[in-house]
Amino acid sequence: MNIERDKSRIWNSVEISDMYTEYGGCIMRITLLKKVPDYFGDNFIKLHLPGIANMLVFKSCAPNLIKLVKTNEDSDIDKAINTVAKQIKREVKAHKNMKPG
Repeated sequence: MNIERDKSRIWNSVEISDMYTEYGGCIMRITLLKKVPDYFGDNFIKLHLPGIANMLVFKSCAPNLIKLVKTNEDSDIDKAINTVAKQIKREVKAHKNMKPG
């Protein structure tokens, strides 16, 4: 598996940590996640929901991978998911509007 070659999927922090360890790395998962932007820049969005491994997705692929749906339930988890989804949409729009350097 190679993250850069497979940008069209959602990665989770456990997978990334396991791959890093397989290649000889030895830092804690939380530290590794903090370093992801150092390597990939602003190209990644990190999604966090309580009780679920952090998910990482390339901004350029996020609109095709993450879909918003209307819900009749008004639970805390639905509110959290909607908040994350709205943040992703804002970041993707901002990314699309960035002028090439």
